[in-house]
Amino acid sequence: MDELKKAYDKEARLLEDLCACLAQERECLINGMVGELWPLREKKEKICERLDQEEKVIRKQLKEILASSGKDRPQWLILCRKRNRKLKLQAASRNAENMEIVRDVLDFIDGLVGVIAGGQGEPSGYGGNTRMTSRPRILFREA
Repeated sequence: MDELKKAYDKEARLLEDLCACLAQERECLINGMVGELWPLREKKEKICERLDQEEKVIRKQLKEILASSGKDRPQWLILCRKRNRKLKLQAASRNAENMEIVRDVLDFIDGLVGVIAGGQGEPSGYGGNTRMTSRPRILFREA
C-alpha cells in the first residue's frame, strides 16, 4: 500500500508540474514569446512520459491491493484519487485555454492575410471550429 501512495503522490507532483508548465505556456502565448515555447513543449513531453509510467505503476499496484482487500477502498486511496483527478481536470482546462489562444491567433492571422490578399469573407482554415467564439486574445491581453 505504501508504494501505491508514493505513486499517487508522485503523479500529483507531476500533474502540478504540468499545470505550472501550461501556465508558463499561456504567458508565452499571450506575450508573444514564441522562442520560449519549444523548451516548454519538450518539458511537457517529458512530464507526460513520466505520467504514463506512474499510471502503469498505479494500475499494477491498484490491482494487487483491490484483489487482496476486495471492493473496499481505504479512505486515503479515495482522497488521493480525488486530488489527482482534480489536477488532471485542471491541466486539461489549462491546455484547452491555451489551444483557444492559439486558435484565436491563427484566425486573426488568417483574417489579416485574407484582407491583404483581397479575400471576401473566406472562412478560416484552422481547427475544426471555424467561427470566432471570442475576441482575439492577441489584441486584448488577459490578466
